[in-house]
Amino acid sequence: MLIRSQNKDIVIVLSSCDALYMASDREDGKTVYEIRVGFNMGGQTIGRYGTEERAKEVLEEFIEYCMIVKDYYSGVCHTADDMEPYREMKFGCYDMPAE
Repeated sequence: MLIRSQNKDIVIVLSSCDALYMASDREDGKTVYEIRVGFNMGGQTIGRYGTEERAKEVLEEFIEYCMIVKDYYSGVCHTADDMEPYREMKFGCYDMPAE
């Protein structure tokens, strides 16, 4: 599975990552919440969000997407309603949300 960064300039192969996690940082006097992927030799920010709540929502959306992809490939059937939130995404590539 692939993850495309928020600004669309990085594509990461999920199997090459050690972790996908949230971290906070300061920017212009404000706290921003980053979604990062961790690798054996460092890490990479792939999304930035204005609130901790939104960053956690993005992580949850990603987990849900992974479960649907896993179920699809393992032959578990889903209804059209289950797939609706993911119809605009490229199947097998999760695009980090803009906001």
